[in-house]
Amino acid sequence: MNHQLKLPYNKVIVDDRLREQDVGIFENHTYLEYEAYFSSPEDRFILAAPQGESGSEVLARTQELLLKIAVDHPNETVLLVTHAYNCCHINLSLEFFGSFD
Repeated sequence: MNHQLKLPYNKVIVDDRLREQDVGIFENHTYLEYEAYFSSPEDRFILAAPQGESGSEVLARTQELLLKIAVDHPNETVLLVTHAYNCCHINLSLEFFGSFD
């Protein structure tokens, strides 16, 4: 992607806060198995699977990064490449806060 977009290599930053959610013991299992572990969609957000992280933890680290980007790169265009669940949290954050200015 970097080559196709002709981005300067020194401008590419990899940040662990954009990693996929850690589903713990459900790694290499189906999403249906993961989903069945929880009693409700709310529990999937609030609670973590054993050895994993909750949706609220993913939201917190994603928001932390968004705030850092807003401070470090004001009025700049920033491209984020991440997983779908993180994209949902980014959209939720932007809808809730409006912006990070």
